[in-house]
Amino acid sequence: MDIPLIYFSSSNNTAYVAKLIALGLEKRGLKPDLVRIEDFKAGRYDLADADVIGIGAPIYGGFAEPIKDWVKDFDFNGKKVFLFSTAGMVHFGSTSEMIKIVEKNNGKVIGGFEMTFQGCMDGIIYLKEQAQKYPLKKKELERAIEFGCKITDNAESGDGYFDSTYKHYLGATSLAIIKVIKLFVLKLIKVFVYVIDSRKCIACMKCEEICPSGAIQVNRKKPIINHGRCVSCFRCFKECPSKALNLRFIGNRPYYRGPWQLEGYIDPEKIKSNMEFNPETTD
Repeated sequence: MDIPLIYFSSSNNTAYVAKLIALGLEKRGLKPDLVRIEDFKAGRYDLADADVIGIGAPIYGGFAEPIKDWVKDFDFNGKKVFLFSTAGMVHFGSTSEMIKIVEKNNGKVIGGFEMTFQGCMDGIIYLKEQAQKYPLKKKELERAIEFGCKITDNAESGDGYFDSTYKHYLGATSLAIIKVIKLFVLKLIKVFVYVIDSRKCIACMKCEEICPSGAIQVNRKKPIINHGRCVSCFRCFKECPSKALNLRFIGNRPYYRGPWQLEGYIDPEKIKSNMEFNPETTD
């Protein structure tokens, strides 16, 4: 059985989790396909024959918009879905919210997985010390692989729900508050903190091309950011070759780029070949 894992990943954390879950699926004889939401929207993958779909995203006051917007418009009729997400601190009630969206669109959710990485602000102002402050734990990596292993039973039978999420106290209430903050406060913060230096812009268009939410347009050598659409993934800041995009008060910092910068990171290919690392796959 081929199982596509459709995901959005701003700092490669969710992409890493997708690879770990894929290892678990492979161990149980399934064939996972890792598909970026950008590639799917560009028509490079067809879900018509997929009976089971994995959906993953970082948490920005709920699942990140590039994934959430697609899920809201997609008909999951006859398809089973498992969800996975990453967050710097708290997932709130994001998985529960996404379950309702999938079920509203005729899908059946068979599992949910959540994993934390470095703090969100540390991802923006990334320092070497953060690699020691937020090490990846082997037990957490094994938990992701275990989720891939155990979700196969639900994928094949279509019954049950395998829960590998964290406990969320006042999750739904907290998520509502976070959304208000995101809508109003963060928009104001972005207007004040984002710095665009048109003198440095070389009109290479990389920022416009790499933006997953279509929030940037380059007009006459000046990037224009729609702060309402911006999801603060900082891809444009990371990839700008001339440093025309920057953050006020922070200056040129080595932005967090992926989990391989954290202590405890293990390459999925090495995990795949290391049988001692493998979690228990039997019930």
